[in-house]
Amino acid sequence: MILSSQEIQNHWQYFINRSQNFWLGAVDPIRLDTFRVALGFSILIYFMDWWQEAEEWLTPVGYHMSQSILPNFPVLPVLPVWGLPWFGIVLFGSLILWILGWKTRWISWAVLLCVTYVTWADVLSAYTLNKFFIISLSCLSLVPQGTYWTIEQKNEPPCSQSVWPIRILQTTILMVYFFCGWQKIFMGDWLKFSDVLWTQAGGFYRTDLAAWMLRTFPKPVWTWIQDATLAFELSAPLLFAIRKLRPVGLLWGLIFHTLIALLMYKLIYFSLSVLSFYILFLEEEMLHKIRIKSYFLLKEFAARVVPIILVFSLICMGASAKILWADDHPQNQPSSVKVDR
Repeated sequence: MILSSQEIQNHWQYFINRSQNFWLGAVDPIRLDTFRVALGFSILIYFMDWWQEAEEWLTPVGYHMSQSILPNFPVLPVLPVWGLPWFGIVLFGSLILWILGWKTRWISWAVLLCVTYVTWADVLSAYTLNKFFIISLSCLSLVPQGTYWTIEQKNEPPCSQSVWPIRILQTTILMVYFFCGWQKIFMGDWLKFSDVLWTQAGGFYRTDLAAWMLRTFPKPVWTWIQDATLAFELSAPLLFAIRKLRPVGLLWGLIFHTLIALLMYKLIYFSLSVLSFYILFLEEEMLHKIRIKSYFLLKEFAARVVPIILVFSLICMGASAKILWADDHPQNQPSSVKVDR
């Protein structure tokens, strides 16, 4: 069958229109806005734990390589020790405001600058997770954000926005999955040996649960988990791109990252950050239902729990005040009477 020039032109125009709509079409901002909240919480939790050793990362107290040793990386100067608390105020303050949805267009840039500085101030300590944050924050900073999750009072729902940041973030996480599996095959030994995951689970990242599983489970179980991991990473682009297979991909990925969080020390932050990308693959109607239900539960919590907390706090304050007053004003003890005999 030979197509006429007009039919070829029509097919070509249809393809262009579909491509433009896929990459640049207008969508409801609920997915990107919910992703902002989830990513913000994951960054906040990660940095709260990391901040315990902030002096090692960001001040001369720790060890830092010079630019001459790392010529291919931009190495930023570290902070003086006295400047660390001020940087923490800016970092955590902007993160909290960003999660709450206050002036997100501008606060996004503040969070991006803080995370970028932390990443390049100590290059060797900043792993893949920081790169995820920078990519995500860059997309969120460049797009005019419509906010549903916000403390700002708005009389009208947010306007539609371009879908391109969602497509870039979706493509990023799927490429990461696929090339992680590709690297395990062609640059690693996951197909050569059946005990690779068993060996890694017993190494530096071993948790208490992983230690128990290593003692209890037979090696074939670890081989099954290893094969399932490789299969998931290589098939993730199809599982998430094809709508009918997406529930399988979401459930498989949830199990995959739950195991990472439980079996590998400190990698729960990696799992939380990657799982926030799954929001970008959910239906908009589902996210609206979750948002409405969440607001309802928050109002119920505020109406029932907050008064109890306030009453309990007043009781504690009253008891504390009574104890302090008793310490400062001891009761008059009956004076001892000395009897002369």
